[in-house]
Amino acid sequence: MNQVLQDLLILQERDSKIFHAKEDLEKIPLEAAKIKEALGNKIKTLEQAKANYMSAESAVKQVDLDRQVRKETITKLKMRQGETKRNEEYQMLEHEVIRYGKEIDELETKELELMEQVDQRKLERVAANQAVLDEKEFATQLSKQLVERKKNAELKITELQKERETLIAKIDDEARSLYERILSRREVDAVVLITPSGQCKGCNMKLPPATLHRVISDSALVQCTECSRILYNA
Repeated sequence: MNQVLQDLLILQERDSKIFHAKEDLEKIPLEAAKIKEALGNKIKTLEQAKANYMSAESAVKQVDLDRQVRKETITKLKMRQGETKRNEEYQMLEHEVIRYGKEIDELETKELELMEQVDQRKLERVAANQAVLDEKEFATQLSKQLVERKKNAELKITELQKERETLIAKIDDEARSLYERILSRREVDAVVLITPSGQCKGCNMKLPPATLHRVISDSALVQCTECSRILYNA
């Protein structure tokens, strides 16, 4: 393999590392956003759990209030029973006492059911709160890792860029210009291997015999007739 190709392959290896380091750097803000979103969802779940708990407690208080009102009404009705001398009125008041008594029984049953719901909503609130605490701890750890990853990626890119400048200075203008032109279109893999069957590994197209012969002879830089990548033989 001629020296120019060797230099281009070394340069390409550095460019590939730079490309992937930059690619990783671009992912970091997206990952940070996902961490924030995950925590936000846990907080929303907690807020909903708190609201459900308060609603359940409020329902119990309302039932208890309704029960107390009916108890007071029964007390008043019984007082009226003690004051009336008419049997018809007494029976009517008794009927009302019985009706309110049944309503109190129903409310007490309902209150027990609602109190069970309060206990359940309390457990859900506690679980949601713990989930938020766990997610915050997890998010803090991941955020620290992302900061470190960003720092390392930026440092790596800086070091690789310096190496690239040294390497590219060794390559003649024509070869460098061709490589840079192809790289600007392809981003990676400007220089590719040919397969044993005579295909370009960049586009998988079969190379014409003349092109294949020139690559094998290794006398000059040869481009794929289909994708324009620089070809080399192992």
